[in-house]
Amino acid sequence: MTATRKAFTLVELLVSLGIIGLLIALLLPSLSRAREQAKTIQCASQLRQLGQAFHDYAASNQGYLPPYVPAAGACHTDAASPDYVGPAWTALLAPYLGYTADRAIADSPVYQCPAYPGAPERHLNYFLGTRWMRQHKPVLVTMQLSSIHTGSTFVLSGDCTADVQYPPPFGTSSYADDPNKNDGETRCLTFSREPGGLSMHRQGNNILFPDGHVDTFRAFDPTSLTCSIHFLQNWADTDGT
Repeated sequence: MTATRKAFTLVELLVSLGIIGLLIALLLPSLSRAREQAKTIQCASQLRQLGQAFHDYAASNQGYLPPYVPAAGACHTDAASPDYVGPAWTALLAPYLGYTADRAIADSPVYQCPAYPGAPERHLNYFLGTRWMRQHKPVLVTMQLSSIHTGSTFVLSGDCTADVQYPPPFGTSSYADDPNKNDGETRCLTFSREPGGLSMHRQGNNILFPDGHVDTFRAFDPTSLTCSIHFLQNWADTDGT
């Protein structure tokens, strides 16, 4: 009896390769979505850490948030002055995040959104919501957490997506990356559905609220987001009244 050799024929091999290729094509989008979801979750976790740091800082400073620097080039060091120039809010939060103040951004991965499209450059990818303070008359440089009556809707921090907030090659700013990044004068939060806007994640942008929760939005929702501490109000319409 002649032994039969068991082997794949060329047709069988091509069919097998075709099936494998088809399975890979079906799985790749799912893997991509899973990676994107993981980045969104990691980003939200980092923002929650920032939220906890804001609360810890306030608990140690009579309920006040870390002051920001609204006027570049001024020389005042009184935190009550509208011309206050002092440590950036990222530096002030550093002890509550376990990092040294002089290298708050470079040493802290909490400020680095894993979905930032300009990586591997390290930049501050989150901002402090100061629009209401900046438009207030007189200008405020800090406020108490308890004064925010819109604790579940006020944009305290979140993904910074405006290109004007970054230096080249990703951004258009002529200045180096700002460790005091805030939206007092220039928007930080934009969405892909807006002209020139960007969403950091496939699902949208992560936003941190004063009550500590983080949520993801595909666009600015006027029923769920505000830049005023008193009522629902869009960034462009915030006047502090």
